[in-house]
Amino acid sequence: MNLKNDMPQRKPNLSAQVYQTIKKAIMDNTLKPGEPLLERQLAESLGVSRTPVREAFKLLAMDGLVKLVPNREAEVADISIMDVKEIIQIRSRLETLAARLCTDNATADDIDRVEERIAAMEGCLDRSDYLGYLENDLGMHSIILSCCGNLRLEAILKSLGEQISRLTYLSVGDADQARESLGHHRRIFRAISSKDPDAAEAAMAEHIENIREHLYRRFGL
Repeated sequence: MNLKNDMPQRKPNLSAQVYQTIKKAIMDNTLKPGEPLLERQLAESLGVSRTPVREAFKLLAMDGLVKLVPNREAEVADISIMDVKEIIQIRSRLETLAARLCTDNATADDIDRVEERIAAMEGCLDRSDYLGYLENDLGMHSIILSCCGNLRLEAILKSLGEQISRLTYLSVGDADQARESLGHHRRIFRAISSKDPDAAEAAMAEHIENIREHLYRRFGL
């Protein structure tokens, strides 16, 4: 495995560069759940010493993305069906509320930013750029959260950001799923832009339920 080409070019801290590179590989499923993370192999692949790799592992463990086991190699944290159930339960309650609140608090600039993400998602699908699509998907959710006007709600969901992002990557497996997801995002956008809190809440609930269905199928449920 050669991750060197994915290394950020302008980062002041080498450990931070390694952290971002390994994190991206975990998020986009290049490094799969349960896969061993061989310190020496990753260091050679990235063209760095083992120290920044070791430091990156510690940061990734704090994110819940890497499992550190004493006297053993680190490994990519597994994803259990209980993880999926708990994250979906939280999202179905809190992100629907965030969408509802966003209809009252979003400015014209906020709505423009959401629309830009929708356009970017459409462009990514036209190019079959699914990673780009998912990055803009997460970006749209981040905008909605940031303009909901409830700092505690925002903090709770941000604390689960890496886990939510990882499940989002797993939930979109092909072009048909991505286009279905895009339809949900368009409905969320229309509800927010028309200042309709009931429609925004319902559209977000439908979207998260769709994510749940895809993830359950992926886990064989």
